[in-house]
Amino acid sequence: MKKIIFGLLVAFVALSFMGCPTTYEEYGYDIPSGYIIGLNGWDNPGDEIAMVYNEETQKLEYSFTADGVVDFSFIPTPGSWTGQLGFKHIADNGGLTVEETGAFGGNICVKDKCEVLISVDVNAGEIYLSKK
Repeated sequence: MKKIIFGLLVAFVALSFMGCPTTYEEYGYDIPSGYIIGLNGWDNPGDEIAMVYNEETQKLEYSFTADGVVDFSFIPTPGSWTGQLGFKHIADNGGLTVEETGAFGGNICVKDKCEVLISVDVNAGEIYLSKK
C-alpha cells in the first residue's frame, strides 16, 4: 500500500512540473483564422484583412477607425463566402450604432466615428463590437 501511495505522489509531483497544454500550438491544433471583408473593398479574394487570434479571449480580433459609415462582414476563408458572418450574428454591439446593409443584406454597417474593435467567436458563430 505504501508503494502505491508513494507512486501516486511521485506521479502527481512529476505531472505538476510538466504543466498542461494551454495554447492551440501546445495541443497541436491550428489557430483559428478569419478575415474581415468590406473595409478595403469587396473583392474576394483580394480585399480581405486577416484577423489576429487573441489567446486570452479566445476570439479573432481586428480594430479599425470608423469614419461614420463603414460596411463589413466576416469570412473564414479567402475566396469563399461559405461561413460568412454578418449583422444577424452580432452578440453585442458594444453601444455602437449599427444597421444591416448590403445588396443581399447581412453586412454590418457601423455609423459611429470612433476606433472599433471587432471580436469573432468562431466556435459560437458570434460577433462582438466595441469602442476602443
